[in-house]
Amino acid sequence: MSFDIFVTAFQDGKPRAFPRAMLEKAFGPLADMSDPTWWKLKDSFAGIQVDDEAEISDFSVNRPPGDDHPFWPALLRVLDETSSVLYWPGGGPVAVNETAAASVPPVMVKKLGAVQTVKTVAELMRLIGES
Repeated sequence: MSFDIFVTAFQDGKPRAFPRAMLEKAFGPLADMSDPTWWKLKDSFAGIQVDDEAEISDFSVNRPPGDDHPFWPALLRVLDETSSVLYWPGGGPVAVNETAAASVPPVMVKKLGAVQTVKTVAELMRLIGES
């Protein structure tokens, strides 16, 4: 079975662009980026799907790795630096800062529930596991 997670940056309830270079910096040491839109994480079956544009507002991860993989701390940094939220089928939205939490569209909150804020990988893994 496959599990996907999604990340979107919002501002005032609408998608907001951020530099794709932020993802390249965060995930570059962890992934093969030879395909510009499908980065394969090393030591994992995970793949990061990202648009091949200089500015993006979202990306997704198919089959994210186990909770001890360095992907997760890198993801938390991306969430913080881009003020993005993380969500998945049956779970989320999750933010790591109040700016991101306050920018989530009301329709997303209505469908997925209130934004939960985490600071650690352990907190995030708990929320994923509970969904």
